[in-house]
Order: sequence, then C-alpha cells, then structure tokens
Amino acid sequence: GVEEGMHHLATGPIALLRKIVSEVSSNYVELADKVLLLNVPYATVVRSVLKQVVPSRSQHKLAVMGGVEDYCHLLTEHADRDQYHECLFGGALPEGLEDSGEDDINKWSSVNVPARDKKVLKEEVPEGKTFLWSVCPASQDVGLELVFVPGAKGGKAVSLFESSERVASLQRGSHKAAEDGAVVITFDNTYSYINSKTVQYTFEVHDLR
Repeated sequence: GVEEGMHHLATGPIALLRKIVSEVSSNYVELADKVLLLNVPYATVVRSVLKQVVPSRSQHKLAVMGGVEDYCHLLTEHADRDQYHECLFGGALPEGLEDSGEDDINKWSSVNVPARDKKVLKEEVPEGKTFLWSVCPASQDVGLELVFVPGAKGGKAVSLFESSERVASLQRGSHKAAEDGAVVITFDNTYSYINSKTVQYTFEVHDLR
C-alpha cells in the first residue's frame, strides 16, 4: 500500500536526489542556456524537488526527463540523431566513461589545515572567464571564505562566500570575472585547539559565454 510505496521511494532515489541537487543548486542552470537531465529514475520526484532548488526565473531552462522514450524527440529537435553518441539512445557508453562506482569527489585535491592555523589558496581568473568551485570538509567543520581580488590596483574585492558559521558539508558556487584577477580561498581552523582538518576541493576556470 502507501507505506510500502513510500519505503520504496525513500530507499531508491535518495542518493540520486542528493547528487542531482548538489549539482543543480550550484548555479550551473543560471549560467546555461538549457539544462537537460536525461534518463532520470523517479523523474517526477526529482522534478518536484528541483523546483524547490532552482530559482523560478531559471526553471524554464531545466528539463528532467525519464527514459529514452521521454527525451529522444527532444534531442532530435536540436540535431539529427547521428550527431549524438548512441549511448543517449540506450547504446553502450564511450570507452573510458563507464561507471567506475567511485564518486568524483575521490579525485578532488585535498589540503590539511592544522589546528590553530589557516590555509590560503589562490586561483587566477582572467576577465570574462567563469570560476567554478566545490569545497567539502572530509569529516569536521571548517571556516570558509572566497574572495575575488582584481589584478588592477584600486579594484574592489568581491566576496563570493563567507558564512557566519563554519561549514561541514559540500559547498559550491561560481563567479564570472568582470576583470582579470584571482580568487583567494581561505580555510580557517584557528578556532580548533586540537584537531587538524582535511578539506577536499576542486576549482575550474571555464569560458561559459
């Protein structure tokens, strides 16, 4: 009955929802012209959850589709079928893209922040480029701050992330540089007198015009 159905939903899509929400909520929808999520199990459930995550002004850019029969016509509206890889229509994945069973976070860089200390990283971002960032403490919370610092003298710094509370879970965001500069990332563990903290992170700079 209803109870059995709810149990099925609770065990099935919860991991999927966490992964999709973490991806979609990191502003990528706002940067794109169109975002299609294809072959999504429990598409109706995922679609309703994402409506609570994606800003209303961007919801028209996002489409959550179920199986091949739900989305194949949408793909062929944009290009002929032979322009897509056959995996999108049920064929095998391209070599090298098979699911390894490992989350991408295992491939991220990591830094150890000693007790009573800070670690500062810097990533150059040219004018017009978009900086995409993801940060996740490995186990315990840590202070996090991201600031875009213009390269030219007299430029005004832009705060990208600064929380009044320490973070203990995945944080993501993006920033398009209006001028040449760098993003300065600070991991703050000065409040901890005993425990060092490990933080996993990945930074990317892309041309998303």
